[in-house]
Amino acid sequence: MQTGLKQLNKSKIEFNKALFWDVQFDSLDIETHARFIIERVVSRGNLADWNLLKKTYGKKRIQQEALQIRSLDQKAVSFLSAYFGMEKTDSSVGYQEGDFPISMGRISQKIFSLPMHPHLGANEIEYIGEKLKAMTV
Repeated sequence: MQTGLKQLNKSKIEFNKALFWDVQFDSLDIETHARFIIERVVSRGNLADWNLLKKTYGKKRIQQEALQIRSLDQKAVSFLSAYFGMEKTDSSVGYQEGDFPISMGRISQKIFSLPMHPHLGANEIEYIGEKLKAMTV
């Protein structure tokens, strides 16, 4: 049976036991408790834990499971949204459109950045202006 897990020893969970201080660590199963493990690592883990999570489940599985988790805090949602390139509202974790007015998706809809710096010459500034005029016509 295909479980979607990378090649590893299913009987042994290699994650930091401190992340799972409130459960019987030895009773956790990598497949059965995947969503719980992913939630804990994303919410409380460090970079080494995140790398082990990716090695264990793969990015696609992490994203699929994360979309089903309803208890992620704002920091975890922000991290996952940035990592997977999703709007926070895409994650369906109880946030509504407008809850995060400074998310990258919303910023990119409202901000237009010009290629300007103090070392541009008059000809280069004129060229940029002409291109902008052509875009708005």
